[in-house]
Amino acid sequence: MIANCDWPDEYPHLLMSLIGLLSSNLPNSVHGALQVFTEFIKSDLTEDQILPVLRELLPVLLSILGSPQACFFVLCTYPFG
Repeated sequence: MIANCDWPDEYPHLLMSLIGLLSSNLPNSVHGALQVFTEFIKSDLTEDQILPVLRELLPVLLSILGSPQACFFVLCTYPFG
């Protein structure tokens, strides 16, 4: 993943781009951004980098979880059965 190696120096707007995708309310965009964030956060972020990322990310995640589309998104992305 290029983002792990080059963020924040080469891709300073990566975080805001991913947050924009999360805020789009489009299931494929939200799902893709969540997958990138998952790999991005668990693999190469230092303790100094993770706190600013989480400060930006948590309010967006809370708004997604509180939206009426959240249940639809979860069912479409992770169907049961």
